[in-house]
Amino acid sequence: MKIKLLISLIAGILIGILGHSIWLAQTSTARHWRAVKEYNTYWDDTSNWEQGQSGLLSASEPSDIMPHLAALVSEEELIYQDIVLPTVPCSNRHANRYWMAYCQRHSDKIVHVSGTYDPDGPLHLNIWYTPTGEILVEQLIDELKEMGTNNAPVTSSVPATDVTKSMVGRWGIDGEISLIISLQDDRIIISAPKNEMWQIITQDASIIKDSIHFIQKHYIKNGDEHPFNGVECDSIIKLIDKNKLEHTMTTEQLPNGKSSILTRIE
Repeated sequence: MKIKLLISLIAGILIGILGHSIWLAQTSTARHWRAVKEYNTYWDDTSNWEQGQSGLLSASEPSDIMPHLAALVSEEELIYQDIVLPTVPCSNRHANRYWMAYCQRHSDKIVHVSGTYDPDGPLHLNIWYTPTGEILVEQLIDELKEMGTNNAPVTSSVPATDVTKSMVGRWGIDGEISLIISLQDDRIIISAPKNEMWQIITQDASIIKDSIHFIQKHYIKNGDEHPFNGVECDSIIKLIDKNKLEHTMTTEQLPNGKSSILTRIE
């Protein structure tokens, strides 16, 4: 009887220790996530930024986030990548603006990004993201590579799926092509046809259910002023049938969106 009691006592102690260890691990993970959230909230609050004599905005570091990020990586809550893009100069202002805006839009999955600035070197980023954000990081890298030394990417892409493959073709209205969707390796490339007056840029494409969402910007080539020059259009395309594509565009001027039906031309 004494032996059984002793064994039960030891088992109870071990279970207690194990339970306490699990509780401590869960508490520790939550504490690291809370620290990361507080850090990002601080930087998102523009009232913490000050304008220096040079005219540039800056803010002091609220805390050291690195130990928390490292802990979340070790706990497999986050993935870390050290990315160097040799073909993209660090001095490419559009590339820098683009990755900052992209990561801000996907901040729920791309948790933290920092850049190493070397005006004579390549673009160098350190990215921490959740496992579900891996495809977003891959897309960002592809689009930054496409920019290279150019001022802006001209196309954007999404993975090839049964839904997106069915959209491959040239689409337009009254025989005039307005959108080109092509298959390249395992990616669906979204682009606009060449235009003598406008440079049309397609960015930040993603698949949401049975539609593709992306951003289009129009830049007038001759430098003249125009109300739509540089305006960002949120676009959604969805296949109605094999020969019809619904294209909805939303801008500041069209907050409720405007839809048109594109017909397959080729």
